[in-house]
Amino acid sequence: MKIQAVLLLAVACLAGCSTYRVTSNIPAAGAAQRPAGPVLLLQEAPSNRAYEELGPIEVTVRKGSPFVSAPTQQQADVALIQKARDMGAAAVIRIHYQDGFDIISWGHIKATGVGVRFTD
Repeated sequence: MKIQAVLLLAVACLAGCSTYRVTSNIPAAGAAQRPAGPVLLLQEAPSNRAYEELGPIEVTVRKGSPFVSAPTQQQADVALIQKARDMGAAAVIRIHYQDGFDIISWGHIKATGVGVRFTD
């Protein structure tokens, strides 16, 4: 009986750690610096619009626990959009995704791209 109670408590404690963590090369910006409007995610550079490259964006979404599912491309997209806004970009181009596994996170997805601002 005591063993079951201890196991139940351990599972409950570990379930609280079932979050995802995002790391990036872009620092968080204040709300006043973020442009309004949607951020476009494009696999290729746009051929019909002029743009200025602002710099690379790298985000990594890591599992916080072995009990949750692997991070998804959609979670990486949300992180890319947030970091693009932080740098003042209207779009992220040349996006690449890479799944991985490491001991410290039990799995992750890394997304890279280039933040751009349209000049036309």
